[in-house]
Amino acid sequence: MNLSREETLVNSLCAIYKSYGYKKYNPECFEEYSLFLENRDFLISKNVITFAGIGGKLLALRPDVTLSVIKHLNVAAETCEKLYYNENVYRQGNSYSEFKEISQVGVEVIGAVDTVCQAEICLLILKTLAEISKDCVLCISHMAYTEGLFDSFGIDAEQRAILYGFLKTKNTHDFEVFAEKTGLSEEDIKIFTTICNADGNAENTLSIIKPTIKNQKMARAISELGEVIDVLYGLGYGEKIRLDFSVISDENYYDGLIFNGYINGIPNAVLSGGRYDKLVKKFKKDCGAIGFALYLGLLERYFRTEDAPVDEVIVYGGDALLALKTAEKAIADGKSVRLTSGNDEVIGNKIIKLEGGNYD
Repeated sequence: MNLSREETLVNSLCAIYKSYGYKKYNPECFEEYSLFLENRDFLISKNVITFAGIGGKLLALRPDVTLSVIKHLNVAAETCEKLYYNENVYRQGNSYSEFKEISQVGVEVIGAVDTVCQAEICLLILKTLAEISKDCVLCISHMAYTEGLFDSFGIDAEQRAILYGFLKTKNTHDFEVFAEKTGLSEEDIKIFTTICNADGNAENTLSIIKPTIKNQKMARAISELGEVIDVLYGLGYGEKIRLDFSVISDENYYDGLIFNGYINGIPNAVLSGGRYDKLVKKFKKDCGAIGFALYLGLLERYFRTEDAPVDEVIVYGGDALLALKTAEKAIADGKSVRLTSGNDEVIGNKIIKLEGGNYD
């Protein structure tokens, strides 16, 4: 049986996650709408498909898997649950597009998340990206570093949001205007400019960033980054990772390592995730959490190549019975077939022409 490229990729990824001891997670398709309403800012797409359940509760088609995992999983702080999933989610591509059913593959670790867990997640990301293309890169950052930096600036929540926007776009020009208006020091300006421009080899970038540490929160972040980067370099993945502080996520949910995964030829991140202990705490659960998701919908251009060839292309004449009997025999032998009159283009490993009841 011939599988599509997407199906082949998903099967390969699930096999990788299983080999590391991750268990398959099968969430419900429907959740109470309140789950997504209360965590709306966490969602990629803010709009959700809702409908009334039999009992009168407002239900929703699942737009996200992570929230379902956190809601239904009870893990003690000292233990660790490792899960992977291959599920469809339902969301809009943007504010003006129709809802789509989108395939998503992901990994979640809930519980005692230590350095080994964090490094393993990064390793699985690199293996995930490599299954799509060897020309890939993992960009990592740490939310506690930027939080600590902005804490030192003494700015309010609205100003922090502006700075996150500048950092995400590496907009140092508008930052300098902002800094002058808000009275930030020359040292603050220098640090912000440094982290905007620091994007490249992870070890080199880390050495550039270390002198910018201003408080314990920043120091903890740099220490965690250093530990994970050392492990990935030791495993031979140094050339595939970048330290890039323009990779940011909502600080209301993420508080540690965060990452985006890229493959050459696609401008946007095809994979993202991070450490989301803050989100777990919103559910009154005392444990850590880290994970990532691969968005298969962003890989359409990679799946738009010719379908895999069938084993046999059967070009039939006027004898319908012979054509179908020939196809049935091939299928019974475990082959894939395509019946065609010869007017359409079909790729096959073998072509069989039927004319007048005989093989040509």
